[in-house]
Amino acid sequence: MLDEEHPALRVQSEQDGNNYLLGRIGPHNVAVTSLPQAGTNRAATAAKSMQTTFPNVRFCLMVGVGGGVPRKDSSWNDVRLGDVVVSEPTEQGGGVIQYDLGKREVDGFRRLGTLNKPPGLLLSAMKTLHTTKNLSRAISDLVNDAFMDEEDPDEEWTYPKRARDVLFNTDYYQTTKSIDLLVACGAALFFPAIYLEAWPWNTERQRSCLSLFIWTSCFMSSLWIITIWYLRSKPVRRTPRRTNRPKIHYGNIGSGNSVIKNAVERDELAKRDNVICFEMEAAGIMDDFPCLVIRGISDYADSYKRWDWQPYASAVAAAYGRKLLHTISPIGVKEMKAMRKITQGVQRIEKQTRELVLEEQIREEERYLNWLTPIDHGNKHRDVLRQRQAETGQWVLESKKFQKWLCATKPETLLCPGIPGAGKTFIAATVIDRLQQQFRHDTDIAVLFIYFDFNRQIEQTAENLIASLVKQLARLRPGTLSRLYQDHQRDQTRPSWEELSKALHTVAALYTKLFLVVDAVDECQNDGTRKRFLQAIFDLQAQTRTNILGSSRHDTEIQQKFQNSAVLEIHAGSQDIERYIDGNMHKLPDFVESSRELSSKIKKQIIARVDGMFLLATLYVNLLIGQISENDLMEVLFMLPTGGQAYDGAYEKCMERIERQIGKRKELARKLLAWVTCAERPLTESELEQALAVKIGQSSLDKGDIPQEMVEVCAGLVRVDPESREIRLVHFTTKEYFQRTQERWFPEAQSIITMTCITYIAFDAFQTGMCWTEEELETRIRSNPLYTYAAKYWGRHARHVSQVRQDITLNFLLNLAKTEACAQAMRVPGSRGFLTMRCKAQSMTGLHIVAGFGLNDILELLLQSGCELDARNGWENTPLSIAAKMGWPDTVRRLLMEESVDINAIDYWGRSPLVYAAENGHHSVVEELLKYSAININIQGIFRGTALSIAAENGHAKIVTLLLKESNMDVNTENSVGRTALARAANAGKEEVVNLLLAEVDIDIDHIDRQGRTALMLASIKGHVIVMKRLLEHGAAPEKQDINGRTALNLAVNVGYLEGVELLSSGTYRGNLEIQDNFGYTVLQLASNATSWSGGHREEIVATLLANGADPHAKPVSGMTAEAVAVTDRKYEMMKLAENMQIKKLWDGLCQAAKTRRADH
Repeated sequence: MLDEEHPALRVQSEQDGNNYLLGRIGPHNVAVTSLPQAGTNRAATAAKSMQTTFPNVRFCLMVGVGGGVPRKDSSWNDVRLGDVVVSEPTEQGGGVIQYDLGKREVDGFRRLGTLNKPPGLLLSAMKTLHTTKNLSRAISDLVNDAFMDEEDPDEEWTYPKRARDVLFNTDYYQTTKSIDLLVACGAALFFPAIYLEAWPWNTERQRSCLSLFIWTSCFMSSLWIITIWYLRSKPVRRTPRRTNRPKIHYGNIGSGNSVIKNAVERDELAKRDNVICFEMEAAGIMDDFPCLVIRGISDYADSYKRWDWQPYASAVAAAYGRKLLHTISPIGVKEMKAMRKITQGVQRIEKQTRELVLEEQIREEERYLNWLTPIDHGNKHRDVLRQRQAETGQWVLESKKFQKWLCATKPETLLCPGIPGAGKTFIAATVIDRLQQQFRHDTDIAVLFIYFDFNRQIEQTAENLIASLVKQLARLRPGTLSRLYQDHQRDQTRPSWEELSKALHTVAALYTKLFLVVDAVDECQNDGTRKRFLQAIFDLQAQTRTNILGSSRHDTEIQQKFQNSAVLEIHAGSQDIERYIDGNMHKLPDFVESSRELSSKIKKQIIARVDGMFLLATLYVNLLIGQISENDLMEVLFMLPTGGQAYDGAYEKCMERIERQIGKRKELARKLLAWVTCAERPLTESELEQALAVKIGQSSLDKGDIPQEMVEVCAGLVRVDPESREIRLVHFTTKEYFQRTQERWFPEAQSIITMTCITYIAFDAFQTGMCWTEEELETRIRSNPLYTYAAKYWGRHARHVSQVRQDITLNFLLNLAKTEACAQAMRVPGSRGFLTMRCKAQSMTGLHIVAGFGLNDILELLLQSGCELDARNGWENTPLSIAAKMGWPDTVRRLLMEESVDINAIDYWGRSPLVYAAENGHHSVVEELLKYSAININIQGIFRGTALSIAAENGHAKIVTLLLKESNMDVNTENSVGRTALARAANAGKEEVVNLLLAEVDIDIDHIDRQGRTALMLASIKGHVIVMKRLLEHGAAPEKQDINGRTALNLAVNVGYLEGVELLSSGTYRGNLEIQDNFGYTVLQLASNATSWSGGHREEIVATLLANGADPHAKPVSGMTAEAVAVTDRKYEMMKLAENMQIKKLWDGLCQAAKTRRADH
């Protein structure tokens, strides 16, 4: 097709692996290359490589063959073999459509993005050719002239005279499957016919009738097969063309990475994207290279592919390309941008795209982190730093004990106890700030911190605390949480304590050193949370290089936990207090700043009276604010309390100031302090504004009642967090003071808060019921800031109140629309998605809500009002189920007194009240339920199993004991994956429960689940060695194999738990060390070849197996001996820990032999 061929390239870019044919077509110089393989990626690589050798190239013609889409029912685009298809932009795309790029959603495939269209110069030339008369004749003549030379004709590239252009019906491609089905049906009749012929029938007539029926059916089936084959294998009748010249078609070309050889799929894609041809390269370069695609049709993208048409199809496509180039003016080509300039623009776009992708990845990672726990201790840290007086606390950083802790090469612990108000939190913030500054650029060292807060005890669960540590570690190691997130997001579940602990250890192992600062340990609730958390961080310290610093009040129990730690007493030194007073002197009256003598007296008096309590200095400075004369100020100064009752004295002085306020400021301050003291969580400014504006019994909020001042009226006892805008008491001692004096200052606090919340959630604004879209819910919450708090916590406050106003309360609880709306708001923010939250709230009655809060007095009112006892919400929960789940035995008892209550009501997931109580460890509720003979103790949940199995998995030994006493309890009932209570307890490592279950006579100790795994195998996977010993002592079989042929020892080796391997490879319970799994691996080969280890004991495990007799010579089915695997993996250092020198010599010799054999080959 070249008018002139040029010499080959002498110099070519090193980055360019293409081969080129150079020449001229018309007035244009052209470089021709071909792709080594099909595929959009190959095309993109070839195009990018070409640009490095020819930076001034203007455009590309992608010429080749493609699969046509025939239109049997229309003359429009009647594509046939040998025709040419050219990419032309349409409404659906720019001429080339990447049909396999998109999302497969519930309602079908949704294509994403569009590719660039060809440049205007090429489109203009294409339009010119489109209007050219006899273009088909010209292309046909061009092909014939090129290949039908009189001296050396090459008929391969001309119209294939012997090949047929055959198009079959789309149904033809299903014929084979249909025939297979019919043959199967025929066989199903044929073989019974032979069998029935020999059957001893009572009468010959019976035999004859049945035989006639069956043989007739066989005959009809055969006839039907032949008919289908004939009808569907007939070619489609199409009007013959008068000439063999190619027709030119214009439209969308489908491009992707897969070959289309399916007529059904071809037609579906063609209809969806309006394409007339399929190919496999163009999508790779359309966005990066100005390009026009020209394809000769060599097949119909179906299973009836033939290669006869490919040479001719490529020839006519090339001929069209030649005609196109002859049409294009060289001036127009010169005016186009060179690829070098286009590439520079593309690189800028790519940079912007990378930045956008990075931003999206950051947002995605942030979603993972916030899913794990929304709690962010960074806000508290920044707030404390803002309050800290500059240069205070330096004495701690310079102390020998701190420096030793900081520079220790081994894990160290430093406990910093101090009296209340000594400034422990400021010291913790100072230490954290110092660590962050020092290790800012060292990505292998992580600084973690936890600020315990008396205001956030509901959030301070052991799980949330560990999750917070994982979150902080994972923030610097993106992607580490994606697997955990995906596993739980799919099932809409939350990570367990074991999963969080494992995640903590896994992510911590990615760092060489950790510093963990835990502030105010005494403010962590002592209900088991503190013990679990401290145990978890000390376990982490035992397995990683973690230095722990904890601050706390003087507490005997906490000091025992830190008994092996260094101790650094925290106190407010006079220098720090003086710096604080100097930094806040500007808050005092002007006459103080103007008198050095007065300033000096103030500093001396405050320092003398605070006795090392930093908080007192803050309170005393606040008490001096607003004094109008020097005598008044000195009077207050000399009356400042000292000694053990200093805090109470200071708070009394503050309350005296509040009581002296005029008008409604005093009442406002008391109400605000009551809310802040008694609230279940910290409240924001906007929440408190609305809370203080509510008038009990109103149907809406009058914004004119919102107070314009709040913090200012409280004499410095509250402060606003500048980030979260939460209003808090200034210190833990402040809360302690008001808890002791609540009956004096605000005795009706709980009653007022309860009725305020009920009034709010009963507002007419919520009469519309649930929100049906996420946007609608967000708007509701934004417009009604107090709504989520009132909905979630009104019942908690009501439990502290002897009675409520019945009219307001029943008005709300008997209104289904309002109770549904309230139930939805109770779950904001929701970790399980909006749809799940909406489903749970649907049909949630007042009885459901009251049962969930355990409010028996209000429950009685609702029952008397005739509420439906077994009403079901969106997840089919009854009030009894919810009361059992929340653990209210009195509420459960009262509901069970009603004869019509369904004690075995199951919800959407198959869980009964008993299952809920057992799952959540509510022993008293389980006792109440078991008193009733109608109870079904073997009800099986869809995923969670029976009450026994779920209690066993969660380690609720008392409940397991109760359930085992029931005579009809089946201890071997399986859950959905085939696991019994014993298997689930063993998997979770619940030793006490395992012992209880093993004492049962009927227990099936070697019961296998769907994966063929026994309780012993499950325990070995998780490394629960004590559980493994108990099972083995009771006769568990160590050589049983799962569906992959792996024993408990194989599984222990595979996950790297050394203690489990030692138990199963030696002594009484020694298993077969040479047994092979289904993949041909022995335990030694698994140990030599493993790539991931949760225990980190690979070398020790190999040494243990060798010492216990594992044969490194053994050549399993997999073909590689253990020493060959070790050589291949270059893990020779494994044997450094082997104590038996003979084994080591043997191993070294085998490794050397293996290396020699490999060198010979």
